Amino acid sequence: KLNSVFPWLFRDTSSYSASDKEVPFLWEKHKPALVIHVGVHNTENIVIERVARKMGYNKPDVSGFYPETSCCPIGTEECISTGLDLTSIVSSVDSRGISISESTNAGNFLCEYTYYVSLCQDPKKTLF
Repeated sequence: KLNSVFPWLFRDTSSYSASDKEVPFLWEKHKPALVIHVGVHNTENIVIERVARKMGYNKPDVSGFYPETSCCPIGTEECISTGLDLTSIVSSVDSRGISISESTNAGNFLCEYTYYVSLCQDPKKTLF
């Protein structure tokens, strides 16, 4: 159980370099018990992501930049999974009549990239 909740926003989600700098900085500064990344999608239900990948980021951000070799410079694992029990989360939310599903493909763009950087900080405390 969390004794307090401290929401903070990472506002610049439009560039790879901002994710590289700001995500680790915010983790270090706030030492969160849990980080939930929120993105937009055209689906009619909540989708939670199991994994994020290190490679495949070849779509340019707002400044026209994408990582050299299409690879995140942070982390070493090709693919990182959240350490949270997504099966239980999906079951619990679904039992309340809220449409939710699990995914293993967040789209190889800035949202997944940012999720990967955050998972590198602590996969047991990160969800998207």
